[in-house]
Amino acid sequence: MVRPHWVIALYCVKAILVLDQEGGRLCARYFTDDWGPLDKQLAFEKQLHKKAQPHAQIIALDNNVIVYKNSGDVAFYVVGDSDENELLLESVLSTLTEAISFLLRADESTWNQVDRRTLAENLDYLYLVVDELVDGGIVLESDPKAIADRVAMRDTAAEASGGSGGPISEQTIAKAFSVAKDIFMG
Repeated sequence: MVRPHWVIALYCVKAILVLDQEGGRLCARYFTDDWGPLDKQLAFEKQLHKKAQPHAQIIALDNNVIVYKNSGDVAFYVVGDSDENELLLESVLSTLTEAISFLLRADESTWNQVDRRTLAENLDYLYLVVDELVDGGIVLESDPKAIADRVAMRDTAAEASGGSGGPISEQTIAKAFSVAKDIFMG
């Protein structure tokens, strides 16, 4: 089946990957069948890790354009087709890293640095951010704050009016139960 050009244009992200400093997989979402089974995916990830330079931001590999960002001891990658707009892929990458930073930051000094241990401990948030950002290769959201709020199940309107918010590390189970109790009890 041949898709109209405007439908093809919707599918711009082929994969989102988060790899550690040795090239090991922390998170991988492939939105096409280009890499097939797991062994081919892992081989692509190793090849990608070897080709990526510490201070570069974009590479071409196997008819793909990959934009990436190093953050601490992890690297975030967004993979698109070779003719995809690099600025669009960069926007997806920025949204991904900023949403993760909003969710996982401990204080202002670590704002843009997310380490492997923190991501491994909060892997569920990482996958939820990816799912909120891209679905089947289609970019769903470009506002990192909105993604972080949805993943954390926070209401941005409540925060704007002085409600609870802040980093996930400051939200406790007791607060969650308190909110649930208030909702169910009236």
